[in-house]
Amino acid sequence: MPHIIAHIPCETDAISICGQSLLLWRPVEAEKWVLETTQEQFGDDERMPYWAILWPASVALAEFLVECVDLEGKRVLELGAGLAVPGLAAARVGAEVVATDWFEEPLEFIQSSARLNGINIETRQLDWRFPPEELQFDLIVGADLLYERRNHEAILACMDVMLSRDGVAVLADPVRHMTPEFIEMAEAQGWTCSAQRVDQPFEGAKYAIDCWVMRRE
Repeated sequence: MPHIIAHIPCETDAISICGQSLLLWRPVEAEKWVLETTQEQFGDDERMPYWAILWPASVALAEFLVECVDLEGKRVLELGAGLAVPGLAAARVGAEVVATDWFEEPLEFIQSSARLNGINIETRQLDWRFPPEELQFDLIVGADLLYERRNHEAILACMDVMLSRDGVAVLADPVRHMTPEFIEMAEAQGWTCSAQRVDQPFEGAKYAIDCWVMRRE
């Protein structure tokens, strides 16, 4: 019998983050599951289970955080966490992480993966349109969040509400064609943005990923 999390058959996988193995619970045949999602399941709120897929940008973001950011003791929020590779990697090196997603199912996967690795991590369901003002973070991170323009304003507003005054946001993006519009919007709202390009090895190929570091002026 397959292992079941949130009523979904799943399996373990090991990925390397900066030379250290990170174990993940992943849905079985996640890509096929996404492709077979029906219009009825998709619904008016467009609930595509993209969270179930491991994306190159999430691995790139995890490695960028571990290699380039002082995470010890930092309070970190991951937006649109999905399988939460960046959040798990950050928590493993000393960050206090809250991994969030709009779906409930990935939160169970994240907690299961955390237990598998002996990592402490908090999970919360979060709608970017309604960020809780009482929660503040030193660092907000997200991987491959900018693929729909309709979410850009909500992402920026959520970051503005939940990021501490001197905090930093890091968004990893696979050079999507609409990302310049997001950056232009952010800069118009007083954010300074700079990108570091990485060529991320992933499943036998390499992907260009921009790690955008964002601060408010």
